[in-house]
Parts: sequence; structure tokens; C-alpha cells
Amino acid sequence: MHEKHPGVQDMASETFLKIAKLTRHMFISRNDYDKEPYVNDLIRQIPENQKDLEQHQKLMVYEGIGHMINAEQNPLVQESLVINQLQYVDFEWKQILVLANQDANQLMIPEVVKSIDFILKVNTRVAESVGYTYLSYLRQIFVDLLKMYGLYSQCISNSVKQR
Repeated sequence: MHEKHPGVQDMASETFLKIAKLTRHMFISRNDYDKEPYVNDLIRQIPENQKDLEQHQKLMVYEGIGHMINAEQNPLVQESLVINQLQYVDFEWKQILVLANQDANQLMIPEVVKSIDFILKVNTRVAESVGYTYLSYLRQIFVDLLKMYGLYSQCISNSVKQR
């Protein structure tokens, strides 16, 4: 996925997603010589594997890993995998919340808007691919989502008042 040649990263991301969907159970089972299922390695390597990818390609990777997590039979292990998978976007989400609590106008910065958009898209892809287990993660961020909605509503209202 680090190849810079046009189209190769798209093909690699699409192929990863297809493989993840078709063989998802193989990524969550532990082989005799492995300490843990391979999906754990994939989750740890998300930052490194995605550093050269575009947003739509990153979303395919998150979705593919979500399909693998969905194949896990133990709900507690599933929840742990979801939390681990989303830890990288969750960190960015929390940074944005701190920024927004200091000054809600920071939410109107284009880079912040793009980050929030990406975080929400990742959560959507993971929710769709993981299924019901995603609710445990949603419970953790729900209050913050509502707070973010309120802050954006406030910014929009203030912008309308100024015009």
C-alpha cells in the first residue's frame, strides 16, 4: 500500500477489502505458531500502513478490518478489537474536542472540518462492517457527538446572526 504508482494504492486497498470480506475468519483465528490473531497486528500497523493512502483508501482498510472483527465469536474480544481499531481516530477526536472546548470557532477551520468528516466516515464504515458490537464504542462517544453537534449548531447560529 506504500507504492506511489498511480492506481496501485487503489488496487491494493480494494483487494485488501475483498480479501478481508472473503477470508475474515482466518484473520481472527490464532495459528499454533502465532501469539495472537493476525488482526491484532493489522490494527497495530494502521498508522504505518495508511500513511501513504488517500482518505477513500484508508476507509476501505478500516472497513476491511471491521469485517475481520465481525467474524470474532466472542463479544468481549470484538469490543476490545473495535476499541483498538478506532484508537487512532479516537485520539484525534479527543484532540478536536479539547480544541472546541477552548474555542468553538476552531471547529470552522477547514482542516478541523476535514478531520471530523474523516473520523465520522471511519466510524460509519466500522459500524457497518462490525455490526451490533459497534454500539459499545458508540456508547463511549455518544455524549461527545452530541456536544459536537451542539457546538456546530452554535457556530452556525452565530454565523447567521452576523450576516
